[in-house]
Amino acid sequence: MSTDHMDRTMRDAAGSRTMTWRDDEGAMAYLVAVMIVVLLAFAAVVVDAGALYSHRRQIQTAADAAALAGVQELPHATAAAVAYAGNYAALNVPAASDAEFTLSSTFVANDTITADLEDPSMGLFFARFMGFDTAPVNAQASAVIGSPSTYGSGLMPFGICATGTVVAPYGYEPGQIIELVLDNGDEDQVAGNWHYVDLTAQTDGENNTKGVIGNGGTTDPVSIGDLIDTQTGSPTNPNFASLIGYFNETCGPHDLGALVYDANRDVYDPTHASDGSHCNRLITCPVIIITQGDPYDWDSVNGKTETRVVGFLNMFVHNDPDWKEGILLAEFAQVVPVDTFNPGGYVEYGGVVYWLSE
Repeated sequence: MSTDHMDRTMRDAAGSRTMTWRDDEGAMAYLVAVMIVVLLAFAAVVVDAGALYSHRRQIQTAADAAALAGVQELPHATAAAVAYAGNYAALNVPAASDAEFTLSSTFVANDTITADLEDPSMGLFFARFMGFDTAPVNAQASAVIGSPSTYGSGLMPFGICATGTVVAPYGYEPGQIIELVLDNGDEDQVAGNWHYVDLTAQTDGENNTKGVIGNGGTTDPVSIGDLIDTQTGSPTNPNFASLIGYFNETCGPHDLGALVYDANRDVYDPTHASDGSHCNRLITCPVIIITQGDPYDWDSVNGKTETRVVGFLNMFVHNDPDWKEGILLAEFAQVVPVDTFNPGGYVEYGGVVYWLSE
């Protein structure tokens, strides 16, 4: 092989290696560029998606607050409800420039408000490299106003007439002693009314009341706004016989302070703290007003009279029921707390509750 041929061969081989190296460098640059785009895409997903989620939670919180602020003015003051909702939305998320508030009906007319909030152009970060500068973020919340209107089983048939107001605690003070059943010789007793009310749908008079007492209360739910009649008849027989039997089932001291007290809910539990035994002396009674004449005047009751339920009180019975005297005294322990009710439609009497429906 000649020297010239060898030189040409070596030059050709060197040129091939140079071309290969240059081709590899170009491929590497292309791969790096693709990886940068992929990394930016991942960064956009992680950073921008996280920012979007955080901002949406902020707007959702603002929508919840706005709905709960506005619903407190419903169902009557609809303009005020929208105004309050708008103020709360502006205070919590000024960036939510698009805000809309609508009223609707869940149980009664205009008892629900819905807040729709949107930030139409939240600024993005890494997504800008892919052509997305902003993104809309929105949230919605609805709130309903209702009355804690229905008490379940266990209501005792002693009507406590509200005194001057239908707003809890209905004119009474905690610790006040209230006469649940009138004395035989009480001058306030009129036409056979002894502060009993008929909580049953039947028409068997005293025997219905006797059964309710003996069972520890009615088995049927009673709602605020319900119309119930006073129950006429003797204060002693057969109702007091049931009372004696019911209260004799309980044990422990006749003292409200001996019961378990839940400080978180501010409520007494019908259980003796000393031994865990049940206490029949803590009972729940309906608060009523008279539908005809003076709503707060028991003296106006004549015979079987229509009354309206406006609330419920927990009462602690102090004395042993006296068959002869026919009197039952109880201490006003507390207004029955909201969490023992099933929320229902708004009514004009008693307390109200608000809750987010979505």
